Amino acid sequence: LTDLLAELERIRDESVTEQELRAARDYLVGVFPIRFETPGAVLGALAGLFVNELPEDELARYRERIEAVTIADVRRVANEHIHFDRLAIVLVGDADAFRSDLEAANLGPVEIERDPMPAEGPEEGVEEALGPVDGTDEVTLPAAHDVIDDVMDDAAEEEPDGRPA
Repeated sequence: LTDLLAELERIRDESVTEQELRAARDYLVGVFPIRFETPGAVLGALAGLFVNELPEDELARYRERIEAVTIADVRRVANEHIHFDRLAIVLVGDADAFRSDLEAANLGPVEIERDPMPAEGPEEGVEEALGPVDGTDEVTLPAAHDVIDDVMDDAAEEEPDGRPA
């Protein structure tokens, strides 16, 4: 955790190197098509467009926009969005196992919240609100296939040097 915070501080206060930027861009562009390997992933991506009110061509333009990011962009955005005075860190797990180490790191106040024990059996009214959840229902998304076809067509193309287009 302290290493993560130190890295965030470095990214905010110093420019990333060309090598770091290239590695990040190559990774994001390279894994992009993998995000659409299952129907659930496709649905999730399309839902993200809707929920975040993004344009329909957002997925088709994603890779070119990632490729356009500059070192100056990273520095500017880091300065705009990394504010340690407003930082909240959420850790999930066995609080008894890491609380003492976390307090010893002196990162700020530590607050432990524990969930109540779950009730036995399904929650009342879930099936009435959602309908049966048996995995047999099919969902049809009009025009969704066009967006994904465009993204997958772009992913299949390669640059002369072998990188994805």
